[in-house]
Amino acid sequence: MIRSAEIAASEKTPGPRGAAPRGALRAVLHALILFHLAAVVGWSFTTAESPAPLNKLVRARFRHYMMSLGLTQGWNMFANPPMSNIYLDAAVTLQDGSQTTWPFPRMGELGYFERYRKERYRKWAVEHVWASGNMDARVAEAAARFAARQVERPGNEARRVELVRYREQIDSPKRGPLRPYRQPATTWDRLVFYTWTPEGGGVVTTQPASAPATAPATSPAPAELPREAP
Repeated sequence: MIRSAEIAASEKTPGPRGAAPRGALRAVLHALILFHLAAVVGWSFTTAESPAPLNKLVRARFRHYMMSLGLTQGWNMFANPPMSNIYLDAAVTLQDGSQTTWPFPRMGELGYFERYRKERYRKWAVEHVWASGNMDARVAEAAARFAARQVERPGNEARRVELVRYREQIDSPKRGPLRPYRQPATTWDRLVFYTWTPEGGGVVTTQPASAPATAPATSPAPAELPREAP
């Protein structure tokens, strides 16, 4: 009986062959974890804007993996809060000589439901069209053409589009009580930063607009959902 029990126990106990698959699986898991850590760390400590060869190499190696999993968030999400409020609008001159304004949607003038639908337009306008003054001429031209399509009509096409940036500095709390959120600002710094015409194309400008340096706190017209996606 004792001999039979020993034989049965030896048959149930895995031999060296059973350890091989587990060891290979463990090695694969360790390699995957190390690769993931290397990708996350390498991506987090490099930037797409840097011209350094190491940045370009790391980004090229891990781009497909990071973008496929949606892990491309950069450290700029932890940047200091903005010190000014900014919004854009487009001053459009039509073929008949009339002028109108297409306001980029402003979240402060919309309800909560509308903000969910149109927040992408604020990010598009402020972060990509204006881009802290470092705008890409191709993006600005696309925005100007897009704004023109929102207001022009057959037989009365847009002949000139000016992209205008409005900015209001946010006072430090140390300077006194802050303005209530619902109370509109009284002055906005106004700057025409891009002009487009069908004949001459687009021109990046850095000169202040000819209009007064103050502007109304509300858009000239209520922001409507654009008819086309930018």
